[in-house]
Amino acid sequence: FAHCAAAAAAAVLGATDPAGKTAMQIVTGYKNTLATWGELISKLCVEDKDQMAVIKAIEKYVVQSAEKATLIPLFRLILQLLYDAEVLAEDALLEWADLRRSGDQDEDEEGASAERHAEVLALFQHPQTQEFVTWLEEEDDDDDDESGSSDDGESGSEEESDS
Repeated sequence: FAHCAAAAAAAVLGATDPAGKTAMQIVTGYKNTLATWGELISKLCVEDKDQMAVIKAIEKYVVQSAEKATLIPLFRLILQLLYDAEVLAEDALLEWADLRRSGDQDEDEEGASAERHAEVLALFQHPQTQEFVTWLEEEDDDDDDESGSSDDGESGSEEESDS
């Protein structure tokens, strides 16, 4: 389903023409289109690789767009919209971040030009994208802390009630 999910994500983005629009108008357009079509994309994301295909389709859409200069700072917001709509899971986004940090191309991208690969890495390294990735990593750490500390908290309250 990876190709279908990627095509659906690209179609959702393509439904809002960014030409001549403000950043807020573009994001609102994506949000409205996602409200209608997000569930379809979500259902096409059966496996983790399907979510990765969606992220890569968004990267490709942004770096190949005639409105690239406008869309690059919005990339983070697009990912966040998909995350908030539960189309993309935290684990898939963190896996993508690890792939981009490594600087390697995976097998899906081996035919891509060096220029496109450099653009995708620059998109990942954009300060707003990095801010989103940092936030996700902190959320992941908080989730780990909560699951570990909830056991400690329960045993501590049992000890207090035994006294």
